[in-house]
Amino acid sequence: MELTPMMKQYLQIHKQVPDAILLFRLGDFYEMFFDDAVTASRVLSLVLTGRNCGLDDRAPMCGVPYHAANTYIAKLIKAGHKVAVCEQVEDPALAKGIVKREIIKIISPGTVTDDALLNEKENNYLMCIFDNSASVCVAYADVSTAEFKTCVISGSDRYINLANEIEKISPKEILCNDIFFEQNGKKNILSKSYDTISKLDNSYFDYDNALLVLKNHFDMQSLNKSNFFDADSVLYVKCAGAVLKYLDNNNRQIIKYIKKIDKYSQDDFMVLDSSTRRNLELTSNMASGDKYGSLLWVLDNCKTSMGSRKLKDWIENPLIKHDKIISRQDAVGTVRSDIILMNDLSDVLSKIYDLKRVSTRICNDSCSPKDMLMLCASTIGIKNIKNLTKNSKSSLLKELSDKIDTLEDIKQLIDDSIS
Repeated sequence: MELTPMMKQYLQIHKQVPDAILLFRLGDFYEMFFDDAVTASRVLSLVLTGRNCGLDDRAPMCGVPYHAANTYIAKLIKAGHKVAVCEQVEDPALAKGIVKREIIKIISPGTVTDDALLNEKENNYLMCIFDNSASVCVAYADVSTAEFKTCVISGSDRYINLANEIEKISPKEILCNDIFFEQNGKKNILSKSYDTISKLDNSYFDYDNALLVLKNHFDMQSLNKSNFFDADSVLYVKCAGAVLKYLDNNNRQIIKYIKKIDKYSQDDFMVLDSSTRRNLELTSNMASGDKYGSLLWVLDNCKTSMGSRKLKDWIENPLIKHDKIISRQDAVGTVRSDIILMNDLSDVLSKIYDLKRVSTRICNDSCSPKDMLMLCASTIGIKNIKNLTKNSKSSLLKELSDKIDTLEDIKQLIDDSIS
């Protein structure tokens, strides 16, 4: 018995993504076969059928309509699966033999940009861990907001500090090199059960390859100014380069708008271990692990989801440098003591949409007319915030006001396009 030509094509394409569920476009449906079909039918509550594939037994099969695929992809992602979308890339009417198909994107828990898959008040981080047996480097990115951060953790307690950092960041997907993968297996470094931890091939962490990835993506002058290439530069390059290469392999569009890497040290903030964080109930309560009843729940009256994410980050990373603490207190106090200013800012902010995620969808060529209108409406609020804070007594607020781009040219472009 011999496989049919279509099934040969399916299996050949699936070899490119052996760890993903392959959605294979056939007409108006995305079909899944063999083990993928068994898994998907269980997660999506689909009827499992069969298809003649040239073998003695029919291939297990299930499918979803292509126009409703995003709903089903969302369920697979939430269940911790990686999904590869395979499309027909030529007109079936003009094809000679089997229609040519290619994987157009790979979606994993750490690479989603669709609002239906995201919690608007939390970041959705993809984290990479590189362990060289002496130090550990973490690099993590949220492709929905274009944030990219990295940190090196050294010393005899590095795995304990790493575990604390991971719990604080709470990544949706973890990548790592083989040394860390083995160490985690032996020492159970990750206290939380991460179903989506993947060991990357060593080629991802090759220094020359990683450096080339960074040079091709970033403005090297800006990296030099940020002291990216310091004593630990080899670790930073390997780990950050691996993240970019992984994202590029999954979907090239989603990394083009990541413009900078923020390098930080654990010494920049107050280090809180996992037990302390849980006992203080900073972002979740001890009983159920939900936000309700936590410090974040009490404080989060933010008018925008961007503000909620920033507040969560501040709570999880308390400042320790005196000048920064005083500067932030002064800014908050300035607004708090001026009731009119506070009410005006609150009113303006309530009309601003999630610009970070709207902007990334636009840059990702996956925006809708609604996204463009949300961006246009938000520019009015941005201008008002700048006007309200430009003469502030707080040096921090005035500094932030001076940096605000009111995006008037963007607003005019959108207005002209829809008028």
